Amino acid sequence: MTARHSVNTRSDIAVIGAGVIGASIAAELAARGAHVTVFDRGELGGGATAEGMGHLLFLADSPAQFELIGRSMELWGRLLPDLPPGCEVDKCGTLWLAADDEDLATAHEKTAGLRRFGVEAEVVDAAQLRQIEPELAHDLLGAMRVPEDAVVYPPRVVSYWLNESPAANRITVRAHETVEELGSTSGSGTATGSDVVASGGQRRARGGSAPRLRTAGGDWETYSAIIVASGVGTAKLLPEVGIQPRKGHLAITDRYPGFLRHQVVELAYVKNTHMGEGDSVSMNVQPRSTGQVLIGSCRQFAGLDRSVDPGITKRMIDQAIRYVPSIRTLQILRIWTGFRPASPDDRPWIGAIPGRPGVFIASGHEGLGITSAMGTAELLTDIVMNAQPRISNELYDPATRLVGAEKA
Repeated sequence: MTARHSVNTRSDIAVIGAGVIGASIAAELAARGAHVTVFDRGELGGGATAEGMGHLLFLADSPAQFELIGRSMELWGRLLPDLPPGCEVDKCGTLWLAADDEDLATAHEKTAGLRRFGVEAEVVDAAQLRQIEPELAHDLLGAMRVPEDAVVYPPRVVSYWLNESPAANRITVRAHETVEELGSTSGSGTATGSDVVASGGQRRARGGSAPRLRTAGGDWETYSAIIVASGVGTAKLLPEVGIQPRKGHLAITDRYPGFLRHQVVELAYVKNTHMGEGDSVSMNVQPRSTGQVLIGSCRQFAGLDRSVDPGITKRMIDQAIRYVPSIRTLQILRIWTGFRPASPDDRPWIGAIPGRPGVFIASGHEGLGITSAMGTAELLTDIVMNAQPRISNELYDPATRLVGAEKA
């Protein structure tokens, strides 16, 4: 095969993936002075970013989970007022619905947990619930209401970050350009997260080895740091982290303005999200600013098969009707599938990859990529730039997780 030449770039850092995770990282890096090149094999804001629900949710199932999500939601809260209208920001809040006594006890427990972290939350009883959302099933016992939750249209947010955010002039976007392989320049040194340092607004890798990537055109390009944020595509470039595609279905209806005011979710949703290998269905119904109603959700490990599964789609719609009976009267316009990047232990990967000088990862967020995006971007940028992280990376650090896996 004919050898290809190496390309000199003006960018300090390459980000692979122009979804919500990659775009948020690129915007944060650029805001701190880096020149960034963003690669994506498809359109900007495609993949799981375009195929999901766009929810922003406060969750506090553990202090560690809340540290990332809480910080991310704080950053989202600052950004939302500045987003352009096409981002479809809707501060609708969430109702986590209780169908039985066990759910109601869970609602009280989760409400107390959020309040401990300073998040506004309350339990509403059955009568209040019917008043707030008349379309809900009348046998529901109540709900946890989180008024600060919101919904956005993620592809438009991605476009804002990459093209319109304050430092977008330092971002170069290369859409429809696939990165085929990662490598490094020859040298005796090794670079880790602490070896990529800030100097006069520029980033450089110390040591004799620098990370490179090869595009589909065959050219090798060298950067001071390369960040893999390519969702399910992470498996090709970093197979050691074990990212798998987790398939989901969504349905969207015709326009019914005012049908629901809140996003409504069954309380078993988070538990069902982490059921492991089996299929799971959980009710999640979301009003869109267009007046349409988005219906989810389900999870399957089915490889990269994009076909719509009639059986699981029926289960998903039936579950939605159980909680919102009048959904049966709505006209469904489209049903589609997508793939969430799932990690083996249900935790995202955020940090430097051992044994790959100057290579970093931000992937495996599964269904919480939109919610976690801004906190992830801030954390990874702190790591790449050798700044003191504002939150702990202990749960997400590849250095400890991959070493632990090797010893097991």
